[in-house]
Amino acid sequence: MLRFAYVARNGYLVSLYLPYGVITTGRICVFQSWGLKPEDKFRASPRSCARQCEGKWLTWRETGLFAGPGNPKCRVMQKGNSVFYRQSPEWVKKGMESALSLGVSRIVYQPEPL
Repeated sequence: MLRFAYVARNGYLVSLYLPYGVITTGRICVFQSWGLKPEDKFRASPRSCARQCEGKWLTWRETGLFAGPGNPKCRVMQKGNSVFYRQSPEWVKKGMESALSLGVSRIVYQPEPL
């Protein structure tokens, strides 16, 4: 959350998306590697997307990096080449309570990560 305050103080508009946060997005898609030989998996490919992930998610419980007080087991999901985490209700509440003091310009409720 401190990152928001820094960005807002430097003149940028800051949006807080709830209840999901983005962990990473990349050029390599797990779904695109399904069914390939090991040596062909997980390569950045210039070919067009076959949309194998359409309507599908990979989910797991994270107990390490994104776990913390009030969020001992974080739900992590992947859709295509993006990985998201679902914030616990406690984190959502804390974020909403801190938003104004941190300089958040708007809060966006996004029921499903895109």
